[in-house]
Amino acid sequence: GSGSLASSITIAGPVSLSQGVAPAITGGFTLVSAGGIQDVGGGSGISYSPGNLTLSANGTISLTGSGNNLGTVVANSAGNNITLTSGTPFVISTAALDPNFSVIAGIQGQGATVTLQPVGATAIYLGDLTGGLWGFTNTQLNAVTAANLVIGNSFSGPILVNGLISLTQGSGANQIASSLQLVSGGTIGDNGGSNGIRYAGGLFLNSGGTISFTGSGNDFGTVTATSSGNNITLTSQPFDIASINAGTAIVTLQPIGAVPVVLGSPGNGVWGFDNAELNDITADIVTGK
Repeated sequence: GSGSLASSITIAGPVSLSQGVAPAITGGFTLVSAGGIQDVGGGSGISYSPGNLTLSANGTISLTGSGNNLGTVVANSAGNNITLTSGTPFVISTAALDPNFSVIAGIQGQGATVTLQPVGATAIYLGDLTGGLWGFTNTQLNAVTAANLVIGNSFSGPILVNGLISLTQGSGANQIASSLQLVSGGTIGDNGGSNGIRYAGGLFLNSGGTISFTGSGNDFGTVTATSSGNNITLTSQPFDIASINAGTAIVTLQPIGAVPVVLGSPGNGVWGFDNAELNDITADIVTGK
């Protein structure tokens, strides 16, 4: 051919590649498009685990099919949305796999939304992946560049933060500009100790079950939390409330350690909430500890 790039790439069915015994693709599988890269949903997708998958597009990258079983991923969408779905746990690369196509390490969706989600009701772990759990380490998540980082969807299993996740808010490389969004059909929370989420931007928690953050590592920015009528517990350094909706359940807001709590006009850096924030809470009972 002329050597020009494909105008788009569509995965119209299951594509299963071997990285092991010949015939196999041992070095990596790269898709490069002048437009988008997408599958057609359903059972379509790329099965290439634990191989190195590089996706380089000048349009949207959207892998949503249940046939996706990804290995180690590098993706660059030239500022367009990226959605990666995988049945198997996959790794966000922290090293460029294919410099021939100027693909930056990690997942690069600067100015756009990056969505990472499992197939079905798989549990998601953020922090410690010992034992082959589906999820991402802090190092991997810090290789994502996006305006909004979304993890999970309304069909996903519970999301557990079992390590310290510390993300930088900003518009530069390896930074999340606007929001971190955790979405689950089950519970969302941490497992206490020194674990938690540190992110100064918008933190969106959308859960089909309880939301419970009790770890000393939590340092939220501005929180929006919805629990489908289940209890919500938020423990953190000083944070702002955009909206909290627990329906007729209990909302508990608490600082880390024995610090003064000020209501009405707490001021910057002081733990507490103003009148407008407290009126953005929907619950049966609101408690503070």
